[in-house]
Amino acid sequence: MLAALDFIACTAADMFAMTDGSRFSSVISGYRIYYSGGKMPTIRPNKRRLADIFVKNNSKSGRRLSKE
Repeated sequence: MLAALDFIACTAADMFAMTDGSRFSSVISGYRIYYSGGKMPTIRPNKRRLADIFVKNNSKSGRRLSKE
């Protein structure tokens, strides 16, 4: 039931951030592309760049990540 709720929430969201290697994120991305005519944005983050940002900003405070 929780997976169904997660699916509904992800397909109804204004934006979706996709992760590699997950069949669930591939299904969500495909659903959003097919049923929205490609109009619902899906973010595919650059993992290497994101890892560098997390290593550089390793504190767990509520700071925002800076654009670099």
